[in-house]
Amino acid sequence: MNTMLKHAIAIAMAALMVSGCTASKYLKKGNQFEKAGLYEQAAKAYIVSLAAKNDNVKAMVGLKNTGQRAVDEKTTQVMSAADRDDHKTAVYRYMEMADMVSKSSKLGVQLQIPEQATSTYEDARQHYADQIYSQSQQMLDAERYQQAEALLKELKSIAPHHNDNIDEMLMLSQAEPQYQAAQKLLQQGKHRKAYTTLTTLVNTYPHYKDAAELRADALSRAQLTIRVEAFGQPKGLATDYAQPLRAKVIASVNAKNNVFIKIVDGQAKILQEQRRAIAAGADNISVGQLLAAKSLLQGNITTLRMQPITTQRTLCRGYLRKEKKTRNKETGKEITEVSYDKVTYEEHTMSTSASVALSYQLVSVETGQVVLADVARSAKSASKTYIVFNGNCSQLVPGHWEHIDKKSDKDRIDDNSIARYALQSKCTKERSITSTAALLEMALNEVSETVATKINAYNPEN
Repeated sequence: MNTMLKHAIAIAMAALMVSGCTASKYLKKGNQFEKAGLYEQAAKAYIVSLAAKNDNVKAMVGLKNTGQRAVDEKTTQVMSAADRDDHKTAVYRYMEMADMVSKSSKLGVQLQIPEQATSTYEDARQHYADQIYSQSQQMLDAERYQQAEALLKELKSIAPHHNDNIDEMLMLSQAEPQYQAAQKLLQQGKHRKAYTTLTTLVNTYPHYKDAAELRADALSRAQLTIRVEAFGQPKGLATDYAQPLRAKVIASVNAKNNVFIKIVDGQAKILQEQRRAIAAGADNISVGQLLAAKSLLQGNITTLRMQPITTQRTLCRGYLRKEKKTRNKETGKEITEVSYDKVTYEEHTMSTSASVALSYQLVSVETGQVVLADVARSAKSASKTYIVFNGNCSQLVPGHWEHIDKKSDKDRIDDNSIARYALQSKCTKERSITSTAALLEMALNEVSETVATKINAYNPEN
């Protein structure tokens, strides 16, 4: 038997044990409720027990007895509520009874609802549906949309076909509050919030009034169109880093997919979008305003440094650990004798770095005001230290010695696992590090992302 099959059998056995415990637990509860004369509660407990174990004969018998008694009790409640014109109670007591009968039937126990109860329920439901419908109309007229929505949802749950315009009224109760809220936001100049509200509305009710047109107008007003001007950089740099960085900033902003931020990248782009608008039937004013830059993004590289890879060489002193195994003539046990030879090795440290700083500002075309200004900085570095040693590096031990040919009180051997690992881990054949150009690319990417994040977070409506 394979492992997967064993696992499946174990799970199945565990499930059977759980269902068996549930069946037993609720059978016991059903018996207790039945003895106390609480037939509805007993029937519900038997239903749970029988659902957990459908061949539970005791639960089936218990459900048959208590379930029918519970139905009789509910029937009395329905009739009594109808006699006092409490149509709501009559409706919900009958629905509770019908739900119990349905669940019992699925478990193989048939319960009977008296025809008189059903007839009374249908009459009560009609009266109660009329009442709800009238109340929901009053709530809509009073612009109490939340209460109207609750009433209409209740109406659909008990009498979905009561009136042909229920769905239309429900739409009004849900859509109109959002529509009015959006209009208020537009009047307050909060176009972004209005757009978000209208998007929710249009996604649910695409053709509600002029919500789609209002949303398009809200987006047009909320959208911050930015023209990114040519970046500057310090004089004397042989390579143009400013324009590649500008392109990275544009790409990073676009990658945010912020519907409220749009980069206007060049006149050709504007003309292309205008042609599309004309083909779609936009009016002249809309075409003239299309993608007109509301803001200018200006940037200047103030710092760009690259430290080429340099290697620093240091002559270090250490020890070569030697082991010699001998056998004690008297005890016969093997003994390891350790000795240390003074040696020298070279420690090479490679390092490089790159750093960039971009001063940028977002300027409003309409007012000339600087609405956002900051300096984005990034510095990246890489280093690696390795050892050059002609001997066996795995025997190299750190320490210090004063004279190679004689002992000194200042001599020190650091022969412990931590010190050895720290030294011997530098004995590697991998002797390369990230290039300066790669570090600069990483720094430029980080700067562009910093700028894009700041622009993406900018909200002129706050």
